[in-house]
Amino acid sequence: MSARDDGPVAGAVTGVVRSGDTPLGDAVLTLTDGAGTQVGRIAQTPGGHFGFDAVAPGRYVLIAHHCGHRPRALTVRVAAGQPTMPLAVALEPIAGVRGVVRDPDTGAPVAAATVVALDAGGDVVATTM
Repeated sequence: MSARDDGPVAGAVTGVVRSGDTPLGDAVLTLTDGAGTQVGRIAQTPGGHFGFDAVAPGRYVLIAHHCGHRPRALTVRVAAGQPTMPLAVALEPIAGVRGVVRDPDTGAPVAAATVVALDAGGDVVATTM
């Protein structure tokens, strides 16, 4: 029996999206071809994992986005008949402040503290309790 030639064998683009060691379960990924045409889109990434199946051989751009993080674009090459290595997509937080408000006398955490963030001009940009 001879092998049929049905054209290039499709591949897959897979991987995981994280911020530091934390998987991002609701990242949005968009895969575009060389002309900028959307080939696929994923809006849920359980455990940070994603996968685009049946991707034709070629070069693509993978754009990853998650609220509160800088978007990231990666160039991906899918070769005919060769597995594509899973990608590790790291997204960095845009900005953030973490900490504990403590009573200056006792050092105990303050349960109902209001924290206000100001920009360089002194305008309020965020408030949390």
